Amino acid sequence: MTGQSKITVEGKTIEEAIAKAEKELGCTREQLEIVVIRRPKRGFLGLGESRAVIQASVKATSEEKEDGEKSAAPEEAVLDGTVEIVDGQVIVRDPVGDGLAPVIAPGPNVQVVVNGEIIEKPTEVSSQDEIVVLAEQVEPEWEPQLRVTDDNLQAFLAIHRTKGKVYEIQDSPPRRELMVKARLVRDLDPDITLAALKDFLAARNIICGLIEENLLRLVQEEDAGELLVAEGERATPSKDAYVKAVYLEEEQETAGDEEEEEQYFQRVARHAVTSVEKGRLIAEVVPPVAGKPGLDIFGRVIKPKPPKDITLVAGNGVEIDESGRRAYALINGRPEIRGARVTVHPSYVLTGDVDAKVGKIVFKGDVQVMGSLQDEMSIEATGQVIINGYAANATIVAGGNVIVHKNIVGCTVRAGGLSTVAGKILDVIRDLKEELPKLLVAAGQLLMHPSFAQNRDVARVGEGIILRMLLGKKFSYLPERLEGARKDLEQLVENIEYDEIRIFAEEYEELCQKLSGSGPLSIKKLQMADTMFTSFLEKAEQAAVLLEDIAAAKADLITGYVQNAHLECSGQVRITGKGSYSSNIFAGGDVIIQGSPGTFRGGEIVAGGNVLVRELGSPAEVVTEVRIKPGKSVKADRVYPGVVIYAGARVERITNEQKLFTLVGK
Repeated sequence: MTGQSKITVEGKTIEEAIAKAEKELGCTREQLEIVVIRRPKRGFLGLGESRAVIQASVKATSEEKEDGEKSAAPEEAVLDGTVEIVDGQVIVRDPVGDGLAPVIAPGPNVQVVVNGEIIEKPTEVSSQDEIVVLAEQVEPEWEPQLRVTDDNLQAFLAIHRTKGKVYEIQDSPPRRELMVKARLVRDLDPDITLAALKDFLAARNIICGLIEENLLRLVQEEDAGELLVAEGERATPSKDAYVKAVYLEEEQETAGDEEEEEQYFQRVARHAVTSVEKGRLIAEVVPPVAGKPGLDIFGRVIKPKPPKDITLVAGNGVEIDESGRRAYALINGRPEIRGARVTVHPSYVLTGDVDAKVGKIVFKGDVQVMGSLQDEMSIEATGQVIINGYAANATIVAGGNVIVHKNIVGCTVRAGGLSTVAGKILDVIRDLKEELPKLLVAAGQLLMHPSFAQNRDVARVGEGIILRMLLGKKFSYLPERLEGARKDLEQLVENIEYDEIRIFAEEYEELCQKLSGSGPLSIKKLQMADTMFTSFLEKAEQAAVLLEDIAAAKADLITGYVQNAHLECSGQVRITGKGSYSSNIFAGGDVIIQGSPGTFRGGEIVAGGNVLVRELGSPAEVVTEVRIKPGKSVKADRVYPGVVIYAGARVERITNEQKLFTLVGK
């Protein structure tokens, strides 16, 4: 075949078109004359692609040339350069004629180095360039996440793992534009050792109480989560000294235990009133016990809080021995222990009724009436009141329990009123402890202000004028707060003979005078006010110890039947007989009406605790209300229409008879 035989061939590349021409003409590339009609057009990575077109013919032989045949000189061959990768090595073929230079570019997880420089974008190369391709290796990582509790007694550890990656370069056939690719060969797990974890903890000074079992789990288990890896030794708490009631055959029953509580009320119902005789040992101090030191995870010693010791304080009717640890009765009466103070209350026992012949009874101690409390009579006692008969159209006010074994009809009864009063005064003491220093600081700041430097009133009247100004504006609530508790404190002093409370009351009265009206003007220097406030707060702190005991002493009210009465107590109300009719009951604790039939019909119950009744309301739909706090409950065997229950923010109006009723406040 001569050079006059020409064919036109298409291909994706010039190389592909030439290969087709070789096959069709049955010649090798050296025997062909090639003319490039159209070069392939293709954007980077194959975008905008168009096919290459060439014209190929067989070159003329030497004999044909000698015969003088004229043939056109073949056009110079045009070939694009190529890049290929074989076994990780880059092979570059340079272009022929006007062919395009080959291009190489790095793909993901690949690094391409051309002549010692790392390239980041497509770059033309030649066979003269030194080209190295490297697959990136991602190292595995682990990140410990440590959490230490606020008390430094526990350390928790979690490990966040990131796997490593091993890549290798993929082989690639010849291409003019080549993006070097890598394939993932395998993952690598982070190398975590027990020693590494211990070193991590040691670097943070966590050296005590290491839990090696959990550290090993963190090494071996990817999904171990957060584990306790170190735990210190807690200090054994010290045991404070306490006062043991020797006169009791058994230790005081735990409040809130229903079975033991029932036994208590049964004992009261049998008229069993605790009393001691003169000279008897009433109480003794059980010595304190020091705690055992502990050790935190940093190796620091944790010292237990030192135990508190107690020295007994003698109340009325009590003598304390020289050691201050034993208390003996000086009189016959009912013993009482409040904190460190031991008292024997004298008892007034009336063998008959309280009527017009006997008159009204006011007694500092316990009162026991063997008969009944008649119309228009009253009993006021700082201790408990026990009436073996009934109480009718009368008034009972007691600092302790009130027990009426038969009926209460048309009476007003208050039990444990002093605990409420003590609570109010404690609130005032807490407020003053916070507000008095604030008042003094504010006065000092005003005194140092430039506007007061030349104030003639301060120089003429004294620095107390600043206090008066503050008490009239910013601290105007203080005089009102003081005045509001004055009568409560007077009532407490009248009924409780404690020196600490009497001294506090005297200081309180002086403070009221100094901080009201023109009283502040008697204070010439703020230093005087500072001294007065300090002295007052010291006395208040001493009184608060006793007041807390008084406030915590809840008084119960127990009777068999109630009608047309008003009952108040700081503790429980328990009605053991028929129940309550047309009466109002206000209790700081539970209200329990569990007699036979155990009815509450008409009136209102307001309870700080739970309410337990057999029958609530009546078939005649008598208006009956019950109020409890959130979290407390009302339980009844039977509830009738007409009952309204206010349980926290919840209101339940009963419209049909219900059995085994329960409602919990929200």
